[in-house]
Amino acid sequence: MTDFFMKQNDTQPTLVAVLTETPSGGKAEAIDLTAAEKVYLIVREKGASDPTEPKFKKECSITSAEGGEVAYEWDAEDTDTSGEFNFEFEIVWAPGETETVPRQGYYLLDVEDDLG
Repeated sequence: MTDFFMKQNDTQPTLVAVLTETPSGGKAEAIDLTAAEKVYLIVREKGASDPTEPKFKKECSITSAEGGEVAYEWDAEDTDTSGEFNFEFEIVWAPGETETVPRQGYYLLDVEDDLG
């Protein structure tokens, strides 16, 4: 199931996400990003031959620290290739301390061919 759709070469709409975690046996809760130094969006082509090499890793804006909300403004080169891409967020809490969301699996981005 695709989580976000874009057309090739588009830079809108902004990707807005609420980063969540699910305590054992509980329901999803927003991650408080107040102490986060940075949050990165990491995107990799789905089924890439080198799974350690992302298409890009770029910083997101934290738009609501307490609400766990981040936003990413696309650059033209981010969507220059059509296809399916896995993506995840990397939270940097302090030097050497990171957390990846989602903890299991990936989100799916579909960049569809542009007719013009």
